[in-house]
Amino acid sequence: MKLNYNILWIDDTPKWVESIQPALKEHFDELGYRLNITLEKNGANVVEAIKNPELDLIIVDFQLPKVTGKDLIETIRKKHVLVEIVFYSQAGNPKDKFETAPDGVYFTSREDAEERITAVIDLTLKKAQDINNIRGLVIAETIDLEAKLGDVLVQCFGERGTLFRERLLDPEMALFDFGKKDRLLQGILKDRITELNKQVADGKGGEQAKKQVAALKELKAVYKLFPDEVIHPRNTMAHVKKQWDENGKCILKSRVKGHRPICVDHEWCMKARKDLIKHMDNLHEILKAF
Repeated sequence: MKLNYNILWIDDTPKWVESIQPALKEHFDELGYRLNITLEKNGANVVEAIKNPELDLIIVDFQLPKVTGKDLIETIRKKHVLVEIVFYSQAGNPKDKFETAPDGVYFTSREDAEERITAVIDLTLKKAQDINNIRGLVIAETIDLEAKLGDVLVQCFGERGTLFRERLLDPEMALFDFGKKDRLLQGILKDRITELNKQVADGKGGEQAKKQVAALKELKAVYKLFPDEVIHPRNTMAHVKKQWDENGKCILKSRVKGHRPICVDHEWCMKARKDLIKHMDNLHEILKAF
């Protein structure tokens, strides 16, 4: 599981599904994940939909127009898709439709579906909060962030961007590590704001330049946190040894001299995920600004 939590939802009443989506999205936002829902109205495409290797949860309505939810669950399990399933019905809890309840299937009525779905989501997320999963998530997401940072730098260099990518961002040449790329963009943002402020002071650029300055200052304020919220956790996770404090909390201490230790608990994991999402969104906005 990365920062995206992917749900396949099979229900022929999309308005009802849409009615509870905001509450689920708010729950995921709070935990530091992005919610992605793929809605299938009748189960006709379920065999194709379950081929997605990044599915985290399947939600199935029992009463579908052309096939029963029970048949769908049997199809899903026969295809060896073992993600958790929430199975609900307007007519009440559908558990009695099975002689033996399949593994990893949770039953509920539609009336209680939102509460049950949230509980199962929390269960799947707790399974993913193993220290090795968190370490893998941070490293994988920061690889994506470093690539996005490279895209921003190429954009900043305009016509020389292609040459910059070929000569300086080539991983085999290793001329620009993550920290150097970060410091380069910090400097570019500072210089661009200074340049725009000079235009405003000289009576050039007008309101547009003022708006650009304000927008870039907001982006720069967020990006200023990039070393502490992205690079430091990535470097610690990449060269780490595990220890435990007197309360049983896992403390990650980097093998690299000078790196601060990280106490990995529920709050740290939530903040780390939110920070990764925040900085990816911020880099996307910086890219658009240039």
